[in-house]
Amino acid sequence: MTDNRYDIIIIGTGAGGGTLAYHLAPSGKRILILERGDYVPREKANWDPQVVNVDAHYNTKESWLDKDGKELHPHTNYYVGSLAPSDPQYRGRYRGGPAERDGAYHQGTVWPWLMGPFISAYVKVNRDSDVARRQAAEWLAPLKDHLADGGLGHISEILDGDAPQRPCGCIAQAWSVAEILRALVEDVYGLRPMLQPQVPAAQARAATAVRTAVSRQTGMRTGANP
Repeated sequence: MTDNRYDIIIIGTGAGGGTLAYHLAPSGKRILILERGDYVPREKANWDPQVVNVDAHYNTKESWLDKDGKELHPHTNYYVGSLAPSDPQYRGRYRGGPAERDGAYHQGTVWPWLMGPFISAYVKVNRDSDVARRQAAEWLAPLKDHLADGGLGHISEILDGDAPQRPCGCIAQAWSVAEILRALVEDVYGLRPMLQPQVPAAQARAATAVRTAVSRQTGMRTGANP
């Protein structure tokens, strides 16, 4: 009988889900990935902003129903990115009262932290090449100027989707800072942390006891206080 129990379920293989699945793969966990769309074909159009964002080449063709039963097009995209500016629901400015801001939060607003998994995926797909690293550095470069825009020395939670991308939301967002730093260090500079071997608890306690005994013996020989 097939075992349908899983340790981890990942819904969607976008910037977050795909990167998470990649890093969890060696863990030995049973992982289920749920994806509603097929693979985007590897073609030149993938790299063309006009084709992707304006012509909506990769938008779904299906229709949904809103709360009143009226047909609508979800404009779901099978690629990394925010809501396309050509979408009728696109909101390029995060402003107004709570209702207006909530309406723009996921409808075109820029989330800086997503640059982290996007750059990691880009560098890995291009086999950690020098060209890919230079391109990643070029994408991150504008954030240097942003460090003086909102919270001094920090990266904001979100920015306007429309140029000049005015900083909005929290002026110093931990996940924005953390993901940009991680991508810069690991993917641009190539300084990834090395996995340390797991030491059994009993062995760790024994090693600690030995170090303590040696320390005490050394202290007694030199006349230091125990």
